[in-house]
Amino acid sequence: MLVVLLSFCLCASSSVVHVVGTTTNVTPPEQGHLALLSAEDGGMSVTWVQHNSNNGYVRYGTSPTALSEKSVLATYKTYTIKDMCGSPANKTDHFVNPGYILYVPLKNLINGQRYYYSFGSDDNNTGFSPVYNFHFGPKSNETTTFIGYGDMGAASIGKNSTRVILSMIDDVDIIMHVGDISYAMGNEHIWGDWFKMIEPVTTKIPYHVCLGNHEYDWPTQSFKPLLFTYMKDSGGECGVPYDRRFNMPGPKLKLKDFLTGSRNIYHSVNVGLVHFIMLSSEHNMTKGSEQYIWLENDLKSVDRKVHPWIVFGQHRPYYGTTVVRIIPEYAIMRKVFEPLFVKYKVDLVLFGHIHQYQRTCRMVDHKCNDAGPVYNVVGSAGATTQVPFLWKPKWMEFRSDDFGISKFKAWNHTHMEVNWFNDRNDTVSDKYWILREL
Repeated sequence: MLVVLLSFCLCASSSVVHVVGTTTNVTPPEQGHLALLSAEDGGMSVTWVQHNSNNGYVRYGTSPTALSEKSVLATYKTYTIKDMCGSPANKTDHFVNPGYILYVPLKNLINGQRYYYSFGSDDNNTGFSPVYNFHFGPKSNETTTFIGYGDMGAASIGKNSTRVILSMIDDVDIIMHVGDISYAMGNEHIWGDWFKMIEPVTTKIPYHVCLGNHEYDWPTQSFKPLLFTYMKDSGGECGVPYDRRFNMPGPKLKLKDFLTGSRNIYHSVNVGLVHFIMLSSEHNMTKGSEQYIWLENDLKSVDRKVHPWIVFGQHRPYYGTTVVRIIPEYAIMRKVFEPLFVKYKVDLVLFGHIHQYQRTCRMVDHKCNDAGPVYNVVGSAGATTQVPFLWKPKWMEFRSDDFGISKFKAWNHTHMEVNWFNDRNDTVSDKYWILREL
């Protein structure tokens, strides 16, 4: 969607940066963020940016004053202006060097343990980050808590909800950002701005993402059916900055595409009581496609005795009460996936794309029905240009044009509490429960 963004700035809190040597031309490591590894690997990944060196590693331990463990050496990625697929991303006045994007997997972590860590390099012109910390595994033995939203944007160009997120993350186990992340759209520096803005969050909580149209879409993309609205929304990025900057625990994309081989297209993770799935609405998801086959196999594999709740996230919505609900692609995607959601008893589906908050009953085919999931549009994290609401159907239980963030808590196998925090007045504007049968 075309975006107009409001002005807002939240600066990350600073700490002492540990620098090796006395070289004055020092650029410390920055833009740190966490993500869970796959269930097979177990553990947490750390990704960050260095501008002077592609050598790095993570120091970590169970005490902030004794980072006694040293990770394997980081692997790194980067990208250049030649990797951009169109304008304005491939213009010299829009592109800036992103630096080296380093990645380290931390394995064999102990569930329930808090770890302290610092990332960086022994090189004199880089040094190490402040000491951050994360809790590995659910913070409670009984509950699972997560935050979900989409359509944020960087503080340098727009309104964002980082302040609200920081105020509520003490008990949060994972964050789901369902696409449209920085709104760089070909302005490379905005990716750096967004990561610096969100770093106080992403260095504490595993931060999981999926593609949105403003990360990926371009006329030559691999999936662009006649009735779907896929245009130039990435500004010529075609998903490359997104793919190089994030490290999700998905399988490699087999499809011939801008992002062939990427692990950031679709993935799932288990956190306590919840099985989380994230998928690309910008890639083929029709029956028989790579994503469809993977999704059905993933849903089949969930042990509902251990992970009773299934939460699915993608960028484009199937249901809504704005003028865009009539776009054919939404009906096509719904008809593909909703039978799977019913068959495998998915409980909650999170969407972005529409820059509003909308929440349905449990439903199937436009009718309230406990056999289906709750559909929740959570594209209210910062981007504006809301399209007008249409009439409110019976299945739409709440909607708002305000900015806000949703927080979810699975209390047990049958009850999930949901609160949507309104960023306008710091109140809970929508509170509801999702119930499921054993």
